[in-house]
Amino acid sequence: MAEDDEELWAPFLAFRPEDRHAARLRRHVEQDMKRGARHVPRRAAALSRDEIVRTAIKVADAEGPDAVSMRRIARELNAGTMSLYWHVASKEELLDLMIDTVQGEQLAPEPSGDWRADLRALTHSTRAALHRHPWMVDFIGGRPPTGPKALQNVERALASLDGLGLDKITALTIVTTVGTYALGATRDARFEFGLDCLLDGIEARLPGRAAAG
Repeated sequence: MAEDDEELWAPFLAFRPEDRHAARLRRHVEQDMKRGARHVPRRAAALSRDEIVRTAIKVADAEGPDAVSMRRIARELNAGTMSLYWHVASKEELLDLMIDTVQGEQLAPEPSGDWRADLRALTHSTRAALHRHPWMVDFIGGRPPTGPKALQNVERALASLDGLGLDKITALTIVTTVGTYALGATRDARFEFGLDCLLDGIEARLPGRAAAG
């Protein structure tokens, strides 16, 4: 990680000791390689990690995240509980994978050159994902991005602000502020009005704009 990147991600990394969630996700690939080197029982081989994660998301959508357990997901898949552990090491790992999968549904657009349009599109997709998966609100609000899809969203959002003369911390603050707004707004008319006000306020504070004002 470059020195500039360390400075950029410092506010996120400060949320957790040793960046344990991201480290756990990085270990997923290593665990997959180890699992692939062993003989996988027939029942476990009939499952896939994606199937397990998608089933867990469906349970959380219907009943909330507290309803998710390895035993419950195994029952939903008509499989033995131990079969799941060939694909997912623990319930905590399963939750990380669920969160990153949902955040992949709200993938930020590639920067278009219009920062307002890009942030608006990201806010809309984030809000839509939260409506489909309301349990996510409990995890996004006080939790920094932990997986590759979440980090990709942040990186694309930051890239949309390139060329505006912002320092990295200010750019990151703008991205997190817009993301926080998506968590709290519910009614459509108020959501659009509030988003316009938020983007207008950000634009008014951009370098050059404030001096002109």
